[in-house]
Amino acid sequence: MMNQSSAGDIPREKLFSKKTALKIGDMILKAKRIAIISHRSPDGDTSGSGMALREMLSGYEKYIENVCVDPMPISFMYMPGIQSYKTDFSPKDFDLIITVDAAAKHQTGMNETKPELFSGSIPLVNIDHHISNEMFGTVNLVEATACSTTAVLWKFFEVLSWKVTPDAATCLLNGLMTDTGSLQHSNSTPESFRIAAKMLAAGADLASIRKNVFQTTPVSTLKLWGEILNRVDIDDEGVVVATVRQSDFEKTGADPKDISGAIDYLNMVPEAKYSLLLTERLGKVKGSLRTQRDEVNVSDIAGNFGGGGHVKAAGFTVPGRLQVERRFKIIPEEKKSEGVAQKI
Repeated sequence: MMNQSSAGDIPREKLFSKKTALKIGDMILKAKRIAIISHRSPDGDTSGSGMALREMLSGYEKYIENVCVDPMPISFMYMPGIQSYKTDFSPKDFDLIITVDAAAKHQTGMNETKPELFSGSIPLVNIDHHISNEMFGTVNLVEATACSTTAVLWKFFEVLSWKVTPDAATCLLNGLMTDTGSLQHSNSTPESFRIAAKMLAAGADLASIRKNVFQTTPVSTLKLWGEILNRVDIDDEGVVVATVRQSDFEKTGADPKDISGAIDYLNMVPEAKYSLLLTERLGKVKGSLRTQRDEVNVSDIAGNFGGGGHVKAAGFTVPGRLQVERRFKIIPEEKKSEGVAQKI
């Protein structure tokens, strides 16, 4: 997800802190069993962050588990070790929990099933880059001006003087490239390019990222996007809207994760104020928002529905379903001018 905020607009606790980074490093070194949690509906940033951390800690005598309530998308399966992700775990078996790229408790998908995660009984480190982050961790390393959580992790490793391995660099670059849209979104700052260059210098495999993430699309995904694009409409206020129904997944054979990327097509409409993609799935409706306008803050819009995100990219989830509503407006025809028509 994109981010476009200046440091002057951000609370101090949501700017990168070397002191906090060192404290987290100490917590990690002392812990023996660590669970790394990626947010539900995993994207390239949360999966890249989780795998980079796992790779960087592999040289230490620790038991590591990567956890996500939803399975990893096929496009990210090229990352080393990603098959180790589990969809469930027991928090009591760990002495340190780390969440990556989750701005709120509910984004983990475990706030109701595992409330002990957020009770303070187990140390929880929250590493993220969203301005809307709820700061729910025992310790929070949040940098709201960063282009991705993997960019935050890169700086974290630099502070600790940990040498990033080529595999870890690939995972980190995966997150940076997906969250910046291949360094094309508004969060592609000079700092983003500098960090990307360092990841490449550390041995990141850009060719694999390009092939697996940006140049591979299953037929089922194309069919799903076809259903979405066939429903695109723009209202009088310049809001581009499209919907995904529960039946669309059954019709196309696609998965919810295949929706990723479709919202960017909606955001290409030149006269759009902002774009909104509504997805109906299992009794809930998920809204994804994007904008190219500097005067529009879609995070505020998402906040009206209990969501959040960045200035130019945000989302929300509410219980319910989509209902088709058709409206018609009668426009009187202008009276034809009286007189005899001239032949030409």
